Amino acid sequence: SQCLSVFGSLFTVPLCLCRSFQKMAETATGGEGAGMLGTGLTKDAKNRHKAFLKFFVTDRGELENDFLFKSFKLTDEIFTKPPQELYKCICPNDIYRFLTKLAFDRPTFDSKNPKHRPIHKRADTLEAYRRDVGLCLGYGSEDYKKDPRTGAVSGSPAFSDVIRNLIKKVKDFQDRDEGAESKETRAFEFEEVLACLQLNEELEEKEKGTATEDEQAQRISIRGVWTL
Repeated sequence: SQCLSVFGSLFTVPLCLCRSFQKMAETATGGEGAGMLGTGLTKDAKNRHKAFLKFFVTDRGELENDFLFKSFKLTDEIFTKPPQELYKCICPNDIYRFLTKLAFDRPTFDSKNPKHRPIHKRADTLEAYRRDVGLCLGYGSEDYKKDPRTGAVSGSPAFSDVIRNLIKKVKDFQDRDEGAESKETRAFEFEEVLACLQLNEELEEKEKGTATEDEQAQRISIRGVWTL
């Protein structure tokens, strides 16, 4: 079968696999998926991009049993020589599966299944991954669009409705306390301050002679809160 040479003589990819995605890269904002690699990207952005590419080539390799994805070697060279032909194969569903894997520890999920909950990553973290992956792919931040009549696509696969909806669903899980716990610190709310004061008074009374060792340790912890 006809093949399209990729990365010199390292491996080839069937022409039929990438043909449907080539117009996306050719018409996208920011050039032919050339990427903005090596132009002042932060370390976090590079690491997120690497994580996506590692997932992408493994996931596609398993789904399609294709030599291109199975043979791709992830090195720092991608930040000076972007694998453009590989980028042309990336579509919104690939980024969707990657972000879903980060949050749910699986590339797909069923919201009706109580075991499928985004307890591994929060919505703002997924947003950071989406932003950095889109930046590294070099398509700009134009919304991804597909013409229903011609099938022609434009914009960045990272800025698509399917990915926005995924991040929104993860946020909805968080609002119901069914998502990953926040690691951010915050100030005490008024009701929490009153509760601590009340508990402090109760423990003071017990500490006069009847408090257990655990209650005394709790009292010391509360003193530490007010000291801070």
